[in-house]
This record gives sequence, C-alpha cells and structure tokens, in this order.
Amino acid sequence: MLRRPEPLFDVLRTHPKLLALVKAETLPVYRRWGLWGNDATLAWDALRPIRWTLRHCPELRYRALLGSGLDAGVATALAEHPATITELASVTGATYAATHVAATRLAARGLLDPPSSAGGPKRWRASPALLRAAAAAFQA
Repeated sequence: MLRRPEPLFDVLRTHPKLLALVKAETLPVYRRWGLWGNDATLAWDALRPIRWTLRHCPELRYRALLGSGLDAGVATALAEHPATITELASVTGATYAATHVAATRLAARGLLDPPSSAGGPKRWRASPALLRAAAAAFQA
C-alpha cells in the first residue's frame, strides 16, 4: 500500500479535471492500495496469447524457463552479451555473492559457459544450449 495516494496511471497527472473525477469515483479495491482508479472493466482483448508474448518479448522466455528469480535475470543479461559477475550484479541489482551463486548454478546445469582461465576480464556467456532452448521452446 502506498503512503500517499497517487493515480493508477501517470497520464492522469496531466489532466487535472480527469484526475479530480477519478479521485471522486475511486473504487475501494484501488483505495486500499493507495491508488486512484475507477476502471472496473476487464480488457480481455488487451491480452495477447502467451506464444505471441514470448515471441515478441524474448526476456520473458528466460523467466518462463527458469522462473522469476535471479537465475532468469542472469540468463537474460548474458543472452544479450557476455559479462563479468560484477557487471551482472549491477544489471540485476543483486549482490556479487548471490549473482556468483546463480551463475555457478546455471553453469552446473549447462546453461552458462563460465569464463576461461586465460587472463583478462572473467566474462560469463550464455551457452548455446540456453539460447537454443529459449528460441525453440516458444516457436508458434
């Protein structure tokens, strides 16, 4: 719940008269969460089929395969480009230790390629197996 009520949609801030109307008509379900909203209709036509969503939002493929935790965040980041644990921790917002554990766990499952022992930055990479799984699992 928000401490200070605010509009459900930011665009309402730019329309004071509409915001006043929404404040006056706010439904109890929104009010409980500290929001101003008066829309009670479900927009089923606004939802796309899951295969369409996964085809157009590749980052969600890793969440579908790995869950919503840090493993999916690490996999998503490495699917874009190789990175060090420090870089991954920065991107995911997790600690270095938690990110290292997640990367090691994914590598043990054959989903990441750990850095080589050669000199230079220790960059982790998404394995070809992970990239293939993400691409193949959600083809139409």
